[in-house]
Amino acid sequence: MLIPPDAFGIVESEVYRSSAPQPANLEFLRTLKLKTAVILSPEAPTKPLLTFLEENEIRVMNLGLKGWKPGVDWRPVSEELVKEGLELILNKSSLPILVMCTAGINQTGILVGCLRKLQRWNFNSVIDEVRIPPPSLPLPLSPLCPSLILCFFLNGTVSELCGKQEPVHQRAVY
Repeated sequence: MLIPPDAFGIVESEVYRSSAPQPANLEFLRTLKLKTAVILSPEAPTKPLLTFLEENEIRVMNLGLKGWKPGVDWRPVSEELVKEGLELILNKSSLPILVMCTAGINQTGILVGCLRKLQRWNFNSVIDEVRIPPPSLPLPLSPLCPSLILCFFLNGTVSELCGKQEPVHQRAVY
């Protein structure tokens, strides 16, 4: 039986999101024929997941670990993480791609929300997508937390990107 990871969802054609996959989810992931796995949380992936990714020649981009810096200035989601994550999603050679974080909600939700902003989605629709998890997951304990963080990005980093680019439409990648 194929079991998707918790918080699994289809963001766009060949762009998927989820929580960190468990061993029971690996056969399901194989059906996606992934080229790239993007890890947004600072925790290292499990050994079974790393072995699966290596055996299936899936490129691993651990942006969360790369961006993690101990100290007072640490933030759960950095501008660099969002920019690099968006570049990977928008790069056709990275597709199909799975974007994941520990729960599949916080960092992943913010990155997907920023993608929607680039696609010129209505602000309320962007916030709704960030606040409402995929059907496979119950509502988060604090659904406003990712929404509040997203507001900072939409007012800064992503707004700058939007001003410099043509609108990114659904399913349009370069």
